[in-house]
Amino acid sequence: MQGPNSAATSRNVLPALARRGVFAGFFQPETLHLDLGAGKYRRLETWARGCGVYAYSSDPYNLDPKRNAYAEDMVSSSGGAHTVSLSNVLNVIASDGAKLDLLEKAKGLLREGGSLLVTVYEGDGSGEGRATRDGWQENKRLRDYEGLIRVVFKEVVKVTMKGGLIVARKGE
Repeated sequence: MQGPNSAATSRNVLPALARRGVFAGFFQPETLHLDLGAGKYRRLETWARGCGVYAYSSDPYNLDPKRNAYAEDMVSSSGGAHTVSLSNVLNVIASDGAKLDLLEKAKGLLREGGSLLVTVYEGDGSGEGRATRDGWQENKRLRDYEGLIRVVFKEVVKVTMKGGLIVARKGE
């Protein structure tokens, strides 16, 4: 369990990296994407569908359990997603154990050669996590999450940081 509930941290905005075009190279027509920890508004799913991507969203705190199961079943029955995003998700989880569990889940939903796309809101960048009015904020920089990602993906992943994004490729 992640500790403080992150339901109230959901924002009705398209992730900045999609607005700036950073995601564009990963969202190719006819590919499959899962926005894991999508929040209640599903903005990235809608944007990805506009790119011709088969996109789904899952979020245990903000979306109906049947919707989550449907999205994850669609991905699993298709052999895994080409891309899975954790967009501003890891930074609202207090427990490293819960972060590792989520990263394991993301890895399990990726097909071989698929990419995990991780963004975080860095807050004040102090690295000192604390409760907020909406739940929890880690206040860590993006690079501070690379170690956790490497714990899960180990030797089968290539981790790169580019333009505010960590990309972990499964099976390369």
